[in-house]
Amino acid sequence: MLKTESNQKGSSLIEVLGVISIVGILAISALNIITNIYELLKVSLATSEIKDLQKNISGVYNYSGDYEQLFLGDAYKTLCETDKVAPNQMCVKKDSSYVLKHRLSGSVVLGKSDDSKGYTITFGNLSKKNCVKLSQIEWLDRKKISIYQIDINETEVAHFPKKANKEFPITATTSSVACNKKENSITWYFY
Repeated sequence: MLKTESNQKGSSLIEVLGVISIVGILAISALNIITNIYELLKVSLATSEIKDLQKNISGVYNYSGDYEQLFLGDAYKTLCETDKVAPNQMCVKKDSSYVLKHRLSGSVVLGKSDDSKGYTITFGNLSKKNCVKLSQIEWLDRKKISIYQIDINETEVAHFPKKANKEFPITATTSSVACNKKENSITWYFY
């Protein structure tokens, strides 16, 4: 009887396609993980921006007891150059003045509160996902942070009277329902 030996020295096409498929799936999974981590980082940085801006504005203008000064003359130039209240990365020079932008590529607008004894900070151009995350910022130290209202897309979603020692109870459900546009905005009210 003849014995035949088979010495295959290669891979079949099916084996190669299988390996390529597995490598492709792993690469796509890794890319999704990296993208999600990057998005979380950007939201975390935007959260730091809103807190830093609020802390700096309150530190400078609360001392005088007059937030009206925030809105005199070229306010953003004053915030970015003179008082250095706005975080550097938020200040974008435009002609001879400045505009404020947050890390998620949207506008930042400061405004007067209804009674002119406080101010508002609005983050615009937020995706639904980022709107939900930013609206749930915890303002735990209410003795130092004088926040009293949050609006999403110009609708009040949380309100507390002055000096209430509570955090804002904005749940993911409330945020998800309120952040219902393609481009959302959040306004925080401070006194």
